[in-house]
Amino acid sequence: MSLNSLQAREKKLLIISLVLILGVGFYYYLYQPQVKALQQKKKQIKAGIQELKLKKIKLLRKEKVEKNYHLLQQELNKEKQKFLDLEDKTRLIMDLSDAAIENKLNLISTAPQPIIKEGIYFRIPVKINLSGKYSNIIAFAADIESLGYLTRVKSLNISSKLTPTNEVQVEMKLTSYALDKSSGDQQ
Repeated sequence: MSLNSLQAREKKLLIISLVLILGVGFYYYLYQPQVKALQQKKKQIKAGIQELKLKKIKLLRKEKVEKNYHLLQQELNKEKQKFLDLEDKTRLIMDLSDAAIENKLNLISTAPQPIIKEGIYFRIPVKINLSGKYSNIIAFAADIESLGYLTRVKSLNISSKLTPTNEVQVEMKLTSYALDKSSGDQQ
């Protein structure tokens, strides 16, 4: 059977059938897979956008946390200046000696005590004995307060001799503090 032997109506029906078969084949084998792939790509893009939004939020949080961290680090560095360096523990004794000389006091003795570790800091205790005028002792105590680092007077014993004089004897226990560099996030 040849194409020439078919009637016009049969030829039209054959052409319509062929066009329908090609159309359906095109739709199912070419167009439909492309539509599915396009939908899949759209889902991936939406998921990627959501992921980017989440990462952006995390990044903003991270930047905020880092900014706060740096501000706290600066504040800590300022506060660290209020503490002695553990390696520089003799500075306390030298400063006390200088203050005694400036206030015209007789520094009888300085006795460093064992260093005590408490949490993130060390206590550096010192026991000193002085003699001098009461007003000079008061000025010495003010000088202790104005030291560039944290120092506390733990005990203060003032006594005088039985014979009347201008001098008093003072036994003072002081404690200064140093930070433990092995604890925390120190730089």
